[in-house]
Amino acid sequence: MSFTTHSTPPKPRLLTVTESCRWYPRITITGAWLREWGFAIGDSVILMHTGPAEILIKIGLDLDHVDLLRCRPKNASRNPEIRQGASYSLSPSRRGCPQIVIAGAWLRNWGFAIGDRVSLTLTSANHIIMKLAMPRAQWREILQKQRLEKRAASAAAVLARHKAIHPDLYPDEAPKPARKRVHAFRPAKPAQPSLLDQLAAPLRDTGAAVAARSANAPVQVS
Repeated sequence: MSFTTHSTPPKPRLLTVTESCRWYPRITITGAWLREWGFAIGDSVILMHTGPAEILIKIGLDLDHVDLLRCRPKNASRNPEIRQGASYSLSPSRRGCPQIVIAGAWLRNWGFAIGDRVSLTLTSANHIIMKLAMPRAQWREILQKQRLEKRAASAAAVLARHKAIHPDLYPDEAPKPARKRVHAFRPAKPAQPSLLDQLAAPLRDTGAAVAARSANAPVQVS
């Protein structure tokens, strides 16, 4: 048993309830992350039923009065059910990681069934809270969706390769030649006079009018 101080709470772990050799629900908790959560090979643990489909896993051989009051379900008329013994201890897995296997018909009474998805969360007191995260029916549909999406993606890839090898079998999907864009002729717009020409235009018109009057005026002979 060696507790690690975490600056941020570890992410919850997700597991699936499997079936034991006697067709009972079985939950196998194993991994190197258990060491980071303070659980080591050889530690004995206590299982406490703290609510519907909720189990508290605590390292130790006994629960004191403070633990019972803190973990006791709200509005409970009696103390929570507790399971402990030599069978609830962490043993080495095949990879040398801490491992504990929880199995038995009593798991059904505590709210867990084969195929359910459960979550494991580390508390501030270095206990593990195991809760039902997803019923087996919902989890089964999610797995079915993932399988169908994988099959659809695989079939689409196979079809694309077949089209590339045998394009003559797919005439309707042959690439169409690119169309040449024909640009319609547009007459060029007349150039707009500059600002200087616009200012000088009235002066030119006035000068032209004066010149025209001068040309039309009678010539006086003295």
